Amino acid sequence: MLLPESDASLAAVRDAGANWIAICVWWFQDNVNSTTIEPDYTRYSASPESVIAAIQKSHELGMNVMLFNKGKPIAQDLLLSFLRYMQ
Repeated sequence: MLLPESDASLAAVRDAGANWIAICVWWFQDNVNSTTIEPDYTRYSASPESVIAAIQKSHELGMNVMLFNKGKPIAQDLLLSFLRYMQ
């Protein structure tokens, strides 16, 4: 189930004239050489139920959906944090 704010955001996008929506699905790996890529719900991976709800709501609103999967090494987050700290 989506939050009411999510439903409102999707409706606002549709009202702005969009007929396509991209839903980003984030999964993570320990490092760039990892062979395991999986969701990390302590970060910003969406639950399968919320992705399904967003797709269904988008379809109810008459929009097409593109699923955009994003993979990110966790070590990259640490490196970026370190580089920001050093600036």
